[in-house]
Amino acid sequence: MEKIQLGNFQDAIENFTQAIENEINLRSAYSNRCLAFLQVQEYQNAVKDCTRAIEISDNLRTQSIEAYINRGLAHYRLGEFDAAVVDYNQALAIKPHEFRAYYNRGVANAAKG
Repeated sequence: MEKIQLGNFQDAIENFTQAIENEINLRSAYSNRCLAFLQVQEYQNAVKDCTRAIEISDNLRTQSIEAYINRGLAHYRLGEFDAAVVDYNQALAIKPHEFRAYYNRGVANAAKG
């Protein structure tokens, strides 16, 4: 996470990739690499990693909120507004007072026209 905070997104991606190679079901590595992919505009890779983080979090739903929000953002940036809305709705189903999900869902709905 430190490399992301410092803006070293490519280094962060490499570190998270190495962590995933060592432990294939490391939810936090997928979730954080998704965030790094968002920063370097690799939105398809972000969607894939957030999806994997959500799958791993299956029985720990509260841990999947960030992945749903970040995947929604990736879908939004890809112009996939309906998919973004679905992800924000999933985040709200888990945590009904998540303001970022409400805000982002509104932006995605507005973009749909």
